[in-house]
Amino acid sequence: AAIRRTLGAHSAALRHKVLVAALLLLGLLPVLAIVLPEIPIAMWSPRQHGSVSVVAQQISAYPLAGSVRHRRDWLFLIWAVGVVVALTPIAVGAISVRRVVRRARLFQCGGKNADVLLSDDIAAPITCGFFRATVILPASAQKWSEERLQAVLSHEFAHVRRRDLPAQLAVHVISALWWFQPLVWLLRRTLRSDSELACDAEALQSGLRPSVYAAELLGVARSLGAATHALSSCGIDMAAGTDLQHRLEMILQNRSPEASLIRKIALGAALSAVSIGASA
Repeated sequence: AAIRRTLGAHSAALRHKVLVAALLLLGLLPVLAIVLPEIPIAMWSPRQHGSVSVVAQQISAYPLAGSVRHRRDWLFLIWAVGVVVALTPIAVGAISVRRVVRRARLFQCGGKNADVLLSDDIAAPITCGFFRATVILPASAQKWSEERLQAVLSHEFAHVRRRDLPAQLAVHVISALWWFQPLVWLLRRTLRSDSELACDAEALQSGLRPSVYAAELLGVARSLGAATHALSSCGIDMAAGTDLQHRLEMILQNRSPEASLIRKIALGAALSAVSIGASA
């Protein structure tokens, strides 16, 4: 929230870059602590009218008693278990994505962007692939309107161009290493949200009207299913796991006050319908 307030006037793409850089630096902290040399710190002692030079690492590395060392072993074990649990969704997602890709069929060759596949195993579009990105569409995409297909592919190809999936996987690994810090997970969630906002902005540059794009995004959100949610830990799906209302408001923000009021009423009704349909 603080980062959003600080960079609120800037684009979601810029906020996303700042968050990725911050989390990558956080992931490098343990490495830097080992690689960088020890830094002497001059500390003033009230009993001695002078300064005493100590090593920063020695402040927290006094000789430990056996019981304290045993406690540290348990803390490390707990941390390691937490890391494994936090990384499990990536492993499960990777296996699920691999199975879906193997059973999918080619729909469109994406050239420099990504190949587009059709799958009977998902209900909403998803982008996956670490080295070679792939966009997977549900089998129902063959019956989509031209507007929906353009909206979906413009959004998913934006993820590919921005290299969002490798960035989000790296951030997930860093979050797993810092699983005990809630702020890290909050930053990860904000990063994913800003990633979607940035891709929405790029998709609108393809010539789609904001009202049409917002309507197609809602349509995709209605089709989300459990299978797509299971893949989201190792892929990027267009509508799941994000603040849909905030995204729609950002898409439709350039309107008159009268249209804004009508939009909010219609938006509330549509989101209610999506929530009821998802819980049914």
